[in-house]
This record gives sequence, C-alpha cells and structure tokens, in this order.
Amino acid sequence: MGKKTKKKNQQRNENTDLFETIIYIFFCAVIFFAPFFRGLFFDKELLPTHIISFSLFIIWIISKMLGKKKISLQTPLDYAAVGLVIMYFISIIVAVNIRLAIGEALKYFNYLVLFLFISQTVTNKSRIKFLLNILIFSGFIVALIGIGAAARTFKYNGAFVEGMINSTIQYHNTFGAYMLAVLLLSLSQMHLSGKKYVKTIYYLINFILFFGFVYSYSRGAWLLFPLTIIIYLLLINSKYRRELISNILGLITGVGVILKPFSNTISSETPAKSWLWIILGILVCIAITYFLNFALARLQKQKTNYKLIAGITIPIILAISLIFKNKLLSAIPPDLLQRLKSISLTTRTAMERFVFYKDALKIIKDHPVLGVGGGGWSSLYFMYQSFSYYTTQAHNYFIQLWIEVGTIGFVILLVLVVSYLYISYILFNKYKKNEFRTIITGAFTASFALLAHSVIDFDLTLAAISFVLWSLFGLINGLYKQNPEEKGIKLKIFPINNTLAIAVSICVLILTISLYTGFIYGQKGVKSFKEREFNEASIYFEKASKFDPFTASYKIDLAKILHFLGSQQKSQKLIKRSLQLAEKAVELDQYNSKLNAATASLFLKSGVIEKGLVYIEKSVEAQPLNPQNYENKAEAYFQVGLYYLKKGKTEKAEKYFKEVADIQKDVEELNRQKMKPIELTQKTKERIKKAIELYETLNKS
Repeated sequence: MGKKTKKKNQQRNENTDLFETIIYIFFCAVIFFAPFFRGLFFDKELLPTHIISFSLFIIWIISKMLGKKKISLQTPLDYAAVGLVIMYFISIIVAVNIRLAIGEALKYFNYLVLFLFISQTVTNKSRIKFLLNILIFSGFIVALIGIGAAARTFKYNGAFVEGMINSTIQYHNTFGAYMLAVLLLSLSQMHLSGKKYVKTIYYLINFILFFGFVYSYSRGAWLLFPLTIIIYLLLINSKYRRELISNILGLITGVGVILKPFSNTISSETPAKSWLWIILGILVCIAITYFLNFALARLQKQKTNYKLIAGITIPIILAISLIFKNKLLSAIPPDLLQRLKSISLTTRTAMERFVFYKDALKIIKDHPVLGVGGGGWSSLYFMYQSFSYYTTQAHNYFIQLWIEVGTIGFVILLVLVVSYLYISYILFNKYKKNEFRTIITGAFTASFALLAHSVIDFDLTLAAISFVLWSLFGLINGLYKQNPEEKGIKLKIFPINNTLAIAVSICVLILTISLYTGFIYGQKGVKSFKEREFNEASIYFEKASKFDPFTASYKIDLAKILHFLGSQQKSQKLIKRSLQLAEKAVELDQYNSKLNAATASLFLKSGVIEKGLVYIEKSVEAQPLNPQNYENKAEAYFQVGLYYLKKGKTEKAEKYFKEVADIQKDVEELNRQKMKPIELTQKTKERIKKAIELYETLNKS
C-alpha cells in the first residue's frame, strides 16, 4: 500500500511539474510579446493581456491544488508586493475616478501574478536563463523595429519621430531606459556563454541594444549609463571585468563610427542602405571586443602592472581626445550633439518636471492617507497646476504612486524597494564566485536602471516595462527563497489558501473580461457615431455601459446621442434619460472639465438653466487655467442673460450679465497666484465688453 501511494505521489508531482513548465512557457510568451503592443499602455492591448495572465494564474493554482501544494508568502518582498496590490484595491473606495482606479488595481494584480509565479517556479538555472534570454531577445526585437522604422524598412506608427527612435514603446525616454536595462541583462548572459559563436551573438545583440539606447535621445538614460556600468563593474566577478570593459569600448567605438553616416543615410533617398552601416558597426564592435579581450588577457598573463599602464594610457587618451576634439565632435550628428550639450537641470523639460512634482505634493497634502486612487494625477492635476501644461503623467513613478495610494501605499513601496536591495545584498554575499552572482548582477543593475529612471519619468506606467521589473523582482525573490539557511529577515511563512486564490482570481478575471467587452462595444459605438449611424451607436454605447459601468465616456456619448435623437423626435423621455446619463457620467469622473462642460451644454439646451450653470462652474473649477472654460462660461451666462432680458426679467438678466463682467476680475486674481498668466480668448473679451455695456444700461434704468 505504501509503495502504491509513493508511486502515485511521484506520478502526481511529475504531472504537476510538466504542467507548470507549460504554463511557464506561456507566461514567458506574455512577457516576450508585451513590449510590441505600445508597451501595454492602452486598454486595447492591456486588457487582453490581463485576461491571458489571470487565466494562466488560475490554471497554475488549480494544478498546485491537484498536486497538494500551496503558494506561500515568506519574504519581506512577498508581503510588500501583496500589500501594495491590496492598497490599490482599497484606494478604489476613495477614488476620484473609479474606472482609472480599477484599471491600476488590475495592473498591479497582474504584476503580483507574474511576481508570485516567477518566485515559485523560476528557481533552477535553466529556467532563470530562459527567462532572462526571453527579456533580452524581446528587447532586441524592439530595438530592431525601431532601427527599421528609422531606415523606413518597417512601418510602425510612432516608432521613429523627429529623429528619435521610440520603437514599439512610442516614447523615446522610456525606450532609452528599457534599452539600458535589457543591455545590462544581456551583458550578464554574455559572460556566461562559453562558446565563441554564442558570445559573438551576444556582442551583436548588445550592439543593437546600445545603438537603440543612443538613438533614443533620452538624456536621463544617457546619464544613467556610466553610473549603472560602474555599479555593474563593481559587483561582477573580477574574471568578467576584462570582457565587460572590452565590450563596452567595442560598443562605443562601433556606434561612434556609424552614427553620422547612419543619420545622413536615413535622411537620404535610399534609407535602406543605412542597414549597411549597422552591419559595419556590428563588425567594428565585435572586432574591437575580441581584440581588446585578447590584448588584456595577454597583459594579464605577463602579470603587467595595470595601474601603471592606466596611469600612462588614460592621460594619453585624454590628451589625444583634446587635440582631435573638433574631429571627434564632427563625427556626431548635429542634433545628437545638441541633445548632449543640452543636458542640464535648467532645460525647459527639467524645469517643468520640478513644477509637476511641486503640484503633485499639493495633491498629496490634501489626500495624505489613502490617496485618490489609480489615475489620480491625471484626474486632479488641472486643479493644482502652477501654470497651464498638459501631461497625463506626473513624470515620477514614486510621487505618482504616492498620489494614488497615499502615504500608506508609498511606505509599502519603499519597503518593497528596500527589501529588494536587502535580499540582493544577501544573495551577493552567498554567491561570491558562482555564476549566479553574474545573473544577480545583471538583474540588479537592470532593475536599478528602471527604478532610477522612473524617478524622472513615467516608464513604469507602461505595463510592459513593469513586467520586466517585476519579473526581475520575482527572479531575485525566488533565489532568496531557495536559501532559507541564509542570514536575513525571518518572517512567518504564510501559505495562501488555494481556494481563496482561485476565487479572487476568477472574480478579477470576470471583471476584466466585462471591461474588455465594454471596450469593444465602445469602439463600435465610436465607429457608428462617426458614420452618423446614431441609432446603432446608441445600442453599442448602451452595451458598453452595461459591461463597463465605470467608464464615464460611454455614458456621456450615449447621453449626447439620446439628446440629439430626443430633440429630433420631440421625445421628452429620451431627453430626460440623456440628462440622467450625463449626471451619472459626472459622478464617475467629477473633476473632468470637458465632461462637466458637455453635461452643462445638455442641460442648457434642455432649458434646465440653473443646473446647467452649476456644471459650467464645475468645469471652470476643474480646470481653472483653460481659457476655453471662461469662453464657455461667458457664452452661457450671456445667453441666459439675453433670455431673461427678452422675457422682461431685467433683474435676473442684470445678475447674469454681471457674472460675465466679473470673469475678467476672477482671471486677474487667479493670474496673481500662478507662475504664468493665462490670456482670455478674443471671443471671451468681446462677450465681457458687451455684458458690461448691457449691465450698465440696465443699472442706469
């Protein structure tokens, strides 16, 4: 009986391991393809990715249940990751925009799913290397697409704009940080490749990644490059430093040789020839890398005094560089050179970022504990801005998260980052000369690059980039879990109930499917509306609102259509419903200036004057630095004044004309408080002038 039970358990474990391997391959596929779809920034690509990830996670948990195993939380990183996700779901309760808050909560749940899966399963050397190579090859393809777009070989919207490579990420700064992170991972795998042809492949990959990094024109990423390489150099096993230095010099030389000719060729009538320059750059890089590696190895064998050589060689190189400074500068494309010269804290973009942070802190001050939910910055910043600017992101991941989940969530994030640093430190001490040390070095410096760059930009808002970061978190966490005997913070092992995990995941999956269904109907509604098929559009928006009751735009679009149809058909029932929908839309997104203005327009058209003016005021309050809002207000109050004037109600008319006349004083008072004054539109000024004339006339009479 005992032998049968043992055999049965062994068979079950083998089946579970095979099943887990299959799920692992699918998860790797998700990670691999994620950057190709606009960095998973938009719902069109993000929601289907959630559906796939959550489905895989549920299947995995079921397989764990069948194998009588459980997921367990046992490291500080585990607890912090779960805590952060819980805070995002709690923040939905206080969210200023429920739909955006739900969207962010779903993203973090996906990060947690990825983190837990990798922590539990990517623990042996072959799986770790496979995951890292998936990340590397994905980045390599993204870089190739960007270079191909520059050479006009591929067509990908937004991949090459104004001389900068954005590739599939569609934002050059994030693309630059992403290339740097993947390059650091590739360097670590380059060291571990024993065969020359494999090393040569990594040299090629490194060149393409580095070229993409340079052509991203991301000044923030450029500044991070020397810092991350120094950290990498200090952490890596000493036996790999020779190859690292050789490859970095090879990369700089190879890219430097082809920068200007590549730039000139992509601007010519034969841009496809720019690939020849890329090939030349690769060959130069590989040749320099092998030559320097060989030369340094010979010097090492002869026990040469490296410090003496460095003391003589470095001054000579610097002297030659100064002598041929103009020649070296002429090899750099003018726009790239200008970008390098403009690296400063006094540039417009740098100064603007400081203003963003200052305004963000005002929001945090007003909502310190739980925050305002996911998407809080984009919902509120118009009310707090020091001057008129447009940015849906705070350009600082840490501050934006602080806004979204408050001080509690911010502290949890700090715990997560500090835990990651601490765990990495423990592992560095354990694997001093083991190849795991190289893997950890690559993962640590790559994640450091992403976190450091996210202090000045919104890289981690793109789910595909966060997938890379959380995959590395999971990898390091998994290695730490394999070493329970190591010194470190000991926390109580908390096994997660499989049934509970499945139930929660199914609920989240159903919600995601419902939101995606709503999105599909919403897109059909927009298409029908553009084609002036209003009845069909109303049906689609009805369905969109049913499956996604949290998106305000579906309700306001439906309200506009029903109001139009109601006016045509003289149906008070349709008009009444349109007004109800508009109010529900505002409840969902109360600080949306355009939404309030649209709602005001519907009420005013329906003759519900006072309520319409209330929404006009809310529109101005939500975005006080938008001149268009004052134009809308002036026009609305002026027309109401004329309406009462025609009715013979002069006192009421006088009241509304005075409201228009006071707009100028209100804006002057506002301008005294802001960094940059706003200018009223010509139409607003004309309305104010006419309103003053009518007010004075009525006042005299």
